[in-house]
Amino acid sequence: MAPQNPFSPLPISQKKKRGWQVAGALIAAGIVIVFVATRTPGKSPASAATAPSTAVTTKIVTLTAIPRPTSSGVSTPPTAVPAAPPSAQTTIATQVGAQPTVKLAALAAGKPVVSTKTYSGKGNGSLKVDLGGNPAVLKFTCAACSGRTTLTADGAQASLVDQVGPYSGSRLLDATSAASTGKLTISASSTWSITVADVRSVKVTKNSASGHGDTVIKMSGANAVATVANVGTSDFVVIGYGANYPQQAVHQIGTFKGTVVLTTPGYLQVESDGDWTITTAP
Repeated sequence: MAPQNPFSPLPISQKKKRGWQVAGALIAAGIVIVFVATRTPGKSPASAATAPSTAVTTKIVTLTAIPRPTSSGVSTPPTAVPAAPPSAQTTIATQVGAQPTVKLAALAAGKPVVSTKTYSGKGNGSLKVDLGGNPAVLKFTCAACSGRTTLTADGAQASLVDQVGPYSGSRLLDATSAASTGKLTISASSTWSITVADVRSVKVTKNSASGHGDTVIKMSGANAVATVANVGTSDFVVIGYGANYPQQAVHQIGTFKGTVVLTTPGYLQVESDGDWTITTAP
């Protein structure tokens, strides 16, 4: 066989094979370079600028517990374990709200200045009242009402009655300097009646009073320690108007029995959905 000339051109098939070998070598070399570059510590400014951040931000949220109201209306620091409803306790009445002065404290006995007026209607309605800036007592009755029954005022007192079903009770109107009522709005499902009268028409008691539901009374004795009891399922509230400011003696949900200090003589607003008694020492 004749010797092959090293400078003679390669056949086509061998040229293709050689080309693929060269291409494969270049690709392999590129992979190695990329691998080494990614494994090298430190990064160029460009890579540092474009690399996504892997830092984790932790946000600490502080939860603030809401103070729990006591039966006297004074907020106390929250506790981990809820306190059981007290069966008996002694409390001192605390001032309520933004401290509006009480008109009733300086109200002298004498001729009534608010004329007694009775209004009646059926279903939703509204009516204008003119108290002349004087305190009054309002009696609202809706014996056949069903569903939600409400009575609201345009003054500072706003909500007077918010009851499900029938209602019969009395509420103080414009007892403080912050309240000035000119309009009453009724939402009811049946016939209703409203009587507005001078606050001095309220029955006066010296040592004890009892009743059912929302009631306005006047205690004539001197500053008194009173035993207060209520049998009900909803809010039970006693607010005194014998001082210069309204004083909340009791604010409890459901059944309650305790001893409270009342500033008397003075008017009391009792709010209850059950039977209650207030008794002072003779």
